[in-house]
Amino acid sequence: MPSKPKQSNGREKSNATPKPALSAHDTEELTRAVRKLMVESGEWDKTARAMKRRLDESGWSDEVRGSATDQCRSMKDLHLETLYKSISLQAHNSIPLDVKEETMLRIRAFIEDSLES
Repeated sequence: MPSKPKQSNGREKSNATPKPALSAHDTEELTRAVRKLMVESGEWDKTARAMKRRLDESGWSDEVRGSATDQCRSMKDLHLETLYKSISLQAHNSIPLDVKEETMLRIRAFIEDSLES
């Protein structure tokens, strides 16, 4: 009688050699190389436009603009550098997760397509 195929419990060890982690320098170099390829191909601008459109649709742009306006009004002496530091951190931390994910998917697809060709 033929034996049943063994079912995986998800705990088996892979025979694949684990990939070493990239150093900070290697990560920066890889990021620069991907950005350069994206700029040269025009994909950087397409991705930036798509992300801006999604941020506008989500209300994020209006929210950040409103927060900046409120902070300007509350500052006794307006200092652009102080305002920028405050708003940029808040803006970065409030980007909707779905917009981040969509942008990363676009970048990942670009990298995969570039590797295939």
